[in-house]
Amino acid sequence: MSAVETILQGRSIHPGSAEGEALVSRMGISFFGGVDPETGTVVDKGHDLEGRSISGRVLVFPTGKGSTVGSYTLYRMKKAGTAPAAILNAECEPITAVGCILAGIPCIDRLPLDRIYSGDILRIDATAGTVERGNPGADTAVRNLLPRLPRPHRPRASNSRMAANPANSPLSQPSLLKKIWRLYGRTFALILSMIAGSLVPEAESAASLLPYLLMGMLFFAFLDITITRESFRASMLLIFLANLAIPLAVFFLFRPFDPVVALIAFLTAIAPTATATPVIVSYLRGRVDYVLPCVLLTNIGIALILPFLLPWVAGATVHITTGEILPPVLEVMFVPLILAFLLRKFLPPIQRFLLPGKVLSFPIWLAMLFIVTSRASAFLQSSAEFSAGQLLWIGFISLIICVVNFGLGAMIGGREFRHEGSQALGQKNNSFTVWIALTYLTPLAALGPTFYVLYHNLYNGLQLYMAERDARRKPEKPDAFGAS
Repeated sequence: MSAVETILQGRSIHPGSAEGEALVSRMGISFFGGVDPETGTVVDKGHDLEGRSISGRVLVFPTGKGSTVGSYTLYRMKKAGTAPAAILNAECEPITAVGCILAGIPCIDRLPLDRIYSGDILRIDATAGTVERGNPGADTAVRNLLPRLPRPHRPRASNSRMAANPANSPLSQPSLLKKIWRLYGRTFALILSMIAGSLVPEAESAASLLPYLLMGMLFFAFLDITITRESFRASMLLIFLANLAIPLAVFFLFRPFDPVVALIAFLTAIAPTATATPVIVSYLRGRVDYVLPCVLLTNIGIALILPFLLPWVAGATVHITTGEILPPVLEVMFVPLILAFLLRKFLPPIQRFLLPGKVLSFPIWLAMLFIVTSRASAFLQSSAEFSAGQLLWIGFISLIICVVNFGLGAMIGGREFRHEGSQALGQKNNSFTVWIALTYLTPLAALGPTFYVLYHNLYNGLQLYMAERDARRKPEKPDAFGAS
């Protein structure tokens, strides 16, 4: 390769190295049905790469689309020798990511695709997330001599034409409906699940299913996650220390005014990181390998420390031991973690077969959210002995703690792990603290964590909406194809 002209930095999706000629598309690619796995030729009608082979090329495109079977198509292409040498994206979605993991294809995203052209010779280091561009290809030389042209203007159909043919109405176009669903679908589903749970408090009887649903969701999250010594960072310890400092701070803040409120605030803030956080972070396209150690550290650490702290803040009459708290936490966390590790280590074909099952994580999360919200609704309806003033005051304190947790977590995570740090400190294992309250304290103490359930799930809905919106916007930026 000749002298390096440009070095681009992105996010590593799957490690590895490759070198080859770039083949650039401004359109999303569906590997299942859009690419012939036997020849590596794009067969998607109307695609800007139709008829061209991606075999052995560094394939550059904004984002993937289509069926989850596309992951297996990439794996099949690798076995047939027709797979691309590497894949570069603006935003890599789960189908392409899983396919690259299965096939061992180096993959990087969050790259400025407007600086890459078909014909460029690229050297990929997906482990470091870097792309080196050497001699510009033929396409580049031609493009640099010509001005970039805007997209051709397509006049809108007149209102009379739309009225004459309702099929021309924008709302009737399937592509628009798909875009609306992709942008808002998860947020709508999350909100509807919470509304349904609040309207059906009787569903709290299914609460015994929560540990099993959670273990299933974590199992799929852990299937392609490996924790190494390099996974641990100093900021993770700060997350844990903040998880201890905030409850003590609010306890001492409210104790002079109302010891009961101080206890509720303490219990609300002491909750460790929710064991579902790695799944939520994966939906937000964040680093799961960052939040997973936080989950382990806070859950085990809080389970060991709380038996000593709780009698001190609640009074000597509270009797609780580490042996009562720790086993259920370890069971929910380590059973799926160890099972996923054993499959990766000793049965990789089964692990690869199960990887597409990660798409089940979101429906499982919705089912859990429905049950948890139903449980919260049933509890609030049974709290008639508490005055409206008490409920409002406890709800307000819980809201403040929620805002502080997410905000401080983002600050601790820094620029690189802002979203991951925010989720690690803000997303709470409220089931744990509700159980503590109902078992060792009073029902009133469970109100703080109950309100927190509503707040952090509403915030997660907002985060999902923003993540989907940003993911859809990125490919629309000016790119290497003359589009604007």
